[in-house]
Amino acid sequence: MVFGTQQELADAVSIARPSLSAIEMGAAWPRPGTLDRLMEELDLTWDMIAVRGEAERRSRPVDAHPRADLRLALGGDLREGRKLEGLSLRDLSQRCGLSASQLSRIERGEAPRSRAFIDEPDDLNLDREFRRLRFRHPELHRLWLLV
Repeated sequence: MVFGTQQELADAVSIARPSLSAIEMGAAWPRPGTLDRLMEELDLTWDMIAVRGEAERRSRPVDAHPRADLRLALGGDLREGRKLEGLSLRDLSQRCGLSASQLSRIERGEAPRSRAFIDEPDDLNLDREFRRLRFRHPELHRLWLLV
């Protein structure tokens, strides 16, 4: 069992220290194998970290800010629009210049600081928390409009 520095734990589970930091801060989710290794190193069991049962609703982004719901909805609609067009994440990546992994995070509502979003121009007179969001890149916006 490791009870040392963040770097020692990261080394023990074979991930980079910034990745461990992101997991600890809730900004990233560990892969299943990483989660297993973390649980083993920290001597944790599933009943200590999870509740068994069916989810009543779709998972939400870690960010509890009201605009997180907007990003989640935009991302879901982007995914639907992309699939309607028969595009892979890689295809869309080539069209808009964002990486496929970044696009995947956007589609899942897990990109709170992404520059892919801008405030709706008509809402600039409102407080930021009440502004609607839209996609900055025309291709992302076009796919979003398909849904």
